[in-house]
Amino acid sequence: MESDMGSARYTAPAPEGMESFTVEAKAPRHIVTTVFHLAFKIASVVLYLFASLLFKGDFVVPFIICVILVAVDFWITKNISGRLLVGLRWWNEVKDDGTNEWIFESLEKTAVINPVESKVFWGSLFLYPAFWLAFLLANIFRIPPDVNWGVLCGITFAMGIANVIGCRLLSSCSCCSTVAINNRD
Repeated sequence: MESDMGSARYTAPAPEGMESFTVEAKAPRHIVTTVFHLAFKIASVVLYLFASLLFKGDFVVPFIICVILVAVDFWITKNISGRLLVGLRWWNEVKDDGTNEWIFESLEKTAVINPVESKVFWGSLFLYPAFWLAFLLANIFRIPPDVNWGVLCGITFAMGIANVIGCRLLSSCSCCSTVAINNRD
């Protein structure tokens, strides 16, 4: 087994009469980023699911903690894990004349993206708002509807969808490494 800059080569012994084969695997480079990318998503969902047990019917404390977890997850996904795991980052700047400028950044086409980290990023990016949409619909169709938790689910769903839209727009715009889109509100 040889090690070369994050990749590993392993040549498997072949049975008699067959050729041996070599497998090359790239080790994940951003394990801490991947863990944090998932940690805040999982923490907010777990807190939502077990808030009544953990906080004995209190709504305000779990609501605030959950919103903070979701805000941190939004920022980490948009600015850190998006850039490190799949090479995408986006943000909005409001200019002095009141126009919005959406800036999308992506890595060059020659950059190497780890396929496992990429699948974790994209899978969790799409599943996270799907969970919150299911929770929102469950709160809406509950009898009687739970407006308080529905608001939390709506906020969380909106932030998750904002990350999905930003990353999908950026991943589909592969013509250059930095793109600015101007619009007037």
